[in-house]
Amino acid sequence: IALQYVGRLKESPVESVVAGTESLLLATEARLRYWDITEAQIEALRTHGKITRTMTLYAPFKGIVTRINVPEGGHIRPGQDLYEIADLSNIWVYADIFEYEAPWLRLGQEAEMTLPSQPGIIYRGKVSYIYPYLQNKTRTLRIRLELSNSSDFALKPEMWANVSLRTTVSRQGLGIPIQAVIRTGERDIALVALEGGRFAPRELRLGAQTGDEFEVLDGLKEGERVVTSAQFLINSESNLQSAIGKMLKPQAEQEPTGQGPPATGMPEMKMAEPESDPDSAAVPGPRKGD
Repeated sequence: IALQYVGRLKESPVESVVAGTESLLLATEARLRYWDITEAQIEALRTHGKITRTMTLYAPFKGIVTRINVPEGGHIRPGQDLYEIADLSNIWVYADIFEYEAPWLRLGQEAEMTLPSQPGIIYRGKVSYIYPYLQNKTRTLRIRLELSNSSDFALKPEMWANVSLRTTVSRQGLGIPIQAVIRTGERDIALVALEGGRFAPRELRLGAQTGDEFEVLDGLKEGERVVTSAQFLINSESNLQSAIGKMLKPQAEQEPTGQGPPATGMPEMKMAEPESDPDSAAVPGPRKGD
């Protein structure tokens, strides 16, 4: 209709009328562009001057249709979403991080992701957003990663994945294997191996956990050897209290009459055959070394 007005009134002697029709035509074209009508379709309408029964609507970007909200021939309402389209060439990955690991998160941090369905393949990305609140039920902090998808779109929505983040906790420090620490709930203890098959308990003050190691803030010195297996023999706090009590008993109470004087220094123990007790795990019986 705007084009017809322009054609009819372009020869009008009244300049304001001609200007008005030109303004109406420009406004009509702008409205079509706001409705995502392409320039090629607008040009075809301008050239042929005919309204077609159907029109193709193009999405504003390329992607994959993830949801269809209207069937063919169905009725639609103003403002209704007809399709949902996702660009899967770059994807978002949501990861839940334990609360105690939150201080080590950084924007732009490198991340590695693996999928159970693709063993041996590692995807790499970066932390793009750290949510400012915890998940109430899981007590975890959610982060968002951005990764590039493969050409065959191997990464699909709703997949489960394992995410690893690399961060520096301490540039210099003393570390101990996780399996060497006996965690009782009240304190952390490690058994230090001495000469002659003797062992001494040490109470530890632990720092951060990094991979398969704990940071040791106090209780051990560099170069000391610790026991890394057979701690499962001490299976409860009561058994641990009994074992440590035997370790700390004076020499005279543990050695038979006629043995030499008690040694001085750190309480020690020497592993002996475990007592037979069908109701509990075997606990090594300590005794003083010669």
